Amino acid sequence: MKKHPAILLDLDDTLYEEADYVRSGYRHLGEVFATEAGVPAAAITGFLTGRFEAQGREGAFDALLLEFPVLALKVTVADLVDAYRKHQPTISFYPGAREMLGRLKGRYPVAIVTDGLPLMQRNKVQALGLEQLVDAIVYCWEEDAPKPDPAAYLKALALLGGSAESALIVGDNPAHDELAAKALGCRFVRVLTGRFMDVPSAAVAIADVTRLTAMLEHEAC
Repeated sequence: MKKHPAILLDLDDTLYEEADYVRSGYRHLGEVFATEAGVPAAAITGFLTGRFEAQGREGAFDALLLEFPVLALKVTVADLVDAYRKHQPTISFYPGAREMLGRLKGRYPVAIVTDGLPLMQRNKVQALGLEQLVDAIVYCWEEDAPKPDPAAYLKALALLGGSAESALIVGDNPAHDELAAKALGCRFVRVLTGRFMDVPSAAVAIADVTRLTAMLEHEAC
């Protein structure tokens, strides 16, 4: 029987929309710090979310304290960062992504290889219930191997009992997952979701991660 390749999946903007995590964090900050600001929670959340949509995340907390001086008297940027990182997010899979993982389960060895602060990534994994849907989860920063360092992928392959030569890396960021795949000498499939969707790349691409099972089934024919 032909052995199926190990599949190494990215998390952020591959299985769910990372912007939803940001919005979840901003809602949490509104709920936690509204009393200190003396304004409705919706005002804090609305300011942060609006700024995020217009300018991105950088400098958001400094801007918040400038917008609400009374909050700056009691709360620091470090307080905001800490609460944001520790919050239990309200996030959900891209439509069909959970079902896609269910179709892979038991047929292909599957691991999540995720970059970022382990505390935050673990909270995301817990919120999505990912531990029950895949065979292994590797947190790159715990391995001292931020993407595109291939070491975390090698750790995942060791856990799965797979080989780099036949492995398939799936992710959204050419500067991370694609470069790691090249370093390992394995295949890479790019998903065109998330904030890097318009970054040029010559990689094989699918519209979203739900198309992965159809691609694999076609190859198996």
